[in-house]
Amino acid sequence: MFEAFAAADPSLILMLQVVLTVLAGIGAQVVAGWLNIPSIIFLLLFGIALGADGLDWLHPQLLSSGLEVMVALAVALILFEGGLNLELRSISQVSGSLRNLVTVGTLITLVGGGMAAHWLGEFPWAIATLS
Repeated sequence: MFEAFAAADPSLILMLQVVLTVLAGIGAQVVAGWLNIPSIIFLLLFGIALGADGLDWLHPQLLSSGLEVMVALAVALILFEGGLNLELRSISQVSGSLRNLVTVGTLITLVGGGMAAHWLGEFPWAIATLS
């Protein structure tokens, strides 16, 4: 798709990549809302369709390390927004099984994942416990 812009400024190509990505994300959200289906399904479908396995319009490797920065900022924004909307009064009303899943389940996952990463992935313990 971007062959016409091949001789153009590389920043134009990057801008087009970002604009197309944002428009695809918004489009996936709108279609999912309209069909009342979880949006992750359409986000994945649009990503596959526009990526290397589909139309080959999106090339995330062009962003190089900038992609990692944008993902880290997006995750931070999502977590910040989730923290702002958290109602501490409602936590006491959560059922016991859900509370156990969040507390004990997290501990079991940490220990089990660390052991699996250490023994199966042969990571040092300090790295394995980060998984």
